[in-house]
Amino acid sequence: MFGSKKDNNMARDNNADLRPNTIASGTVIVGDIKTKGSLRLDGELVGTIESEEKVVIGKTGKVKGKIFCKNIDISGEMEGELKVEGLSSFTKSSRITGDVKTGQLEIEAGSLFTGTCDMTNGLQKQNK
Repeated sequence: MFGSKKDNNMARDNNADLRPNTIASGTVIVGDIKTKGSLRLDGELVGTIESEEKVVIGKTGKVKGKIFCKNIDISGEMEGELKVEGLSSFTKSSRITGDVKTGQLEIEAGSLFTGTCDMTNGLQKQNK
């Protein structure tokens, strides 16, 4: 009447990619993370993050490597390459070193950013 148990499990599995992922403080990952959903990192990562949605680097979060995502909020530390389709937001506690390519950039007073920023890709999308 309401579908088989197998059908319900398949529906849950199809939505699993869209649930937010969280890497807790105290966790260290050496390697790459690829997700269709959003990601919150309060731990440390040496490697690459690829997300089709939003990435949040919390105050205790640290990334050394590359991040490719739709939008990002950084309150922690990032060293490396950052490519963001939409908005990159750096809070006052953030420490960013590296090259940033983004559609839009928002930096709070107190944030430290050392590197280059290229927003031409975002301008090209707005003009189309």
